[in-house]
Amino acid sequence: MPDSILSIEKPVLSLENELVEDFDLEATIDIIKKFYILKALKDCNGNQTKAAEVLKISARSIRYYIKKLDIDTAF
Repeated sequence: MPDSILSIEKPVLSLENELVEDFDLEATIDIIKKFYILKALKDCNGNQTKAAEVLKISARSIRYYIKKLDIDTAF
């Protein structure tokens, strides 16, 4: 994975943290997926196959997420 993605600061996670009452895990995961897919696409000049390789997912998966998460691929 490129240094630009690996160097992103990771949040501190703890089981001691309180859960927010209206927390939506699926929506949060989708936001994270969208961020990393957009970053990989940008780093790969919009090449979906290369971006999928960087993210260690299949080209089919990246196409699925692009559609599901309504990701603009015009770079």
